[in-house]
Amino acid sequence: MSTIIAETTDTAVKLSLTVNDASGGVTGLTVVASVYDPAAGTNKWLNMSSGAWQAGQDTQALSEVGTLGHYFTTADTSNAANRHLRAYYEITAGASGVAEDTIVLVGTLDSANETDQATILADVATIETSTTTNLDVTVSSRAAPGANMVASSISTNAVNSDALSADAVAEIVAGVSTELDSHGAGSWATATGFATAGDAMTMTTQALIDLVDAVWDASGAAHLGAGSMGYLQDQAATGGAGVTPLQIEQAVWNAVQSSYTDVGSMGAAMTNSGTVPAQLEASLDRYFQIVRKYGPIAAQQPIATKDTVHVGDIGIILDVPVILDGAYSDLADATSIVFDLISPNGAEFAKNGLGLTTPTGSYTHWTSDSEVFDVVGRWRVQVTVTWPDVTTKQSNVFNIDVQPPMASL
Repeated sequence: MSTIIAETTDTAVKLSLTVNDASGGVTGLTVVASVYDPAAGTNKWLNMSSGAWQAGQDTQALSEVGTLGHYFTTADTSNAANRHLRAYYEITAGASGVAEDTIVLVGTLDSANETDQATILADVATIETSTTTNLDVTVSSRAAPGANMVASSISTNAVNSDALSADAVAEIVAGVSTELDSHGAGSWATATGFATAGDAMTMTTQALIDLVDAVWDASGAAHLGAGSMGYLQDQAATGGAGVTPLQIEQAVWNAVQSSYTDVGSMGAAMTNSGTVPAQLEASLDRYFQIVRKYGPIAAQQPIATKDTVHVGDIGIILDVPVILDGAYSDLADATSIVFDLISPNGAEFAKNGLGLTTPTGSYTHWTSDSEVFDVVGRWRVQVTVTWPDVTTKQSNVFNIDVQPPMASL
């Protein structure tokens, strides 16, 4: 492998391959060349005809010059994105084999010294074929961003018997300095394979153990800043001015109750412990309305016009209370009021009643006829009320003890 140095604007970089065997140069071969950029992303290969870069490999045949096995062609690398390229050669007919060259692109050299440029290229060719120490370049210091990079000394270290001319050395120094300066100090040296800020870092198990040990083995005296964990631990261990159980107890019991009212919390439970739930309060109010109107007996049986009901009694008036809620204020709005009576033997009777509403409560009204109260025993009665929106409400179940028929006079 050899190194080809060319200018970044060069549209005809010379590519050459010499093929030899034991007898000398091998002629009559078909050799193709391609150029690719190892650092490129998608478009790695040079289109050998147009000089553009593409994803797939493109080849160009080399022309044979003379009869010494020398093959030549040129390539347009002026559109290269990077400064280090590779030339790839392959023998496709007459023999087999591959070879590579490195192409290094540098800034444009001084056009006024074309002769020196030719000397440089000749010297480089000599360096490439040398088997002794290569060119040494010593850089005195690393420049700050934006400043020039200046090589302090260059030594040839006896490159065979050939030596670079003074003009060639000066041209190389100028070209290198110009090239580095054109990119700034941040681009002339790039280290790879190292972590940068933001990279995910994974510690080994032992490293984690060592880290934990270092934390717990740290001197407590060195970590006593106010509010730190070391400070709090020191206070707890030495009986310092830390928070005591008594202070916690006092803080809890002296907390303002109005600040702790979340549903389900102890504060909410204690807040409601001294009040009667609204639903219970409404139920008690309805109960007292019934008692005020009908007396205590209303909780067990309906009020009748007689103290005792007998079989066959007609005209017995039953007033059954119906407890209303906020949605209904008047039984007169009801579309249906039905008295459901069940005899001791299980027979059922449904009788339509009336709805009455007074300032002290609401109740239903029905007068018995000859179709009921025909069996001795305990009867049950319940009233069902229906409103226009098909909402229904039922009274409690009341008992009526029916006695045998009264003796005829």
